Amino acid sequence: MLGILLGIWSIPTMTRGHLLRAIGLTIYILIGIGYEERDLVRYLGMPYRKYQQAVTRLIPWKWRLR
Repeated sequence: MLGILLGIWSIPTMTRGHLLRAIGLTIYILIGIGYEERDLVRYLGMPYRKYQQAVTRLIPWKWRLR
């Protein structure tokens, strides 16, 4: 997801149309992450909960910063 967001926002010339599209896709992705996480918890259960506690949602760091 982070790679997609970087691709959307890293255009050299940002027109109004591209800005609107980038904002819309960013909102869509952030909402979609919530649904995906919920479904994965429902499908995989406790192993995925442990994974969620160890890894952040969007920025791919191995460990959470405390």
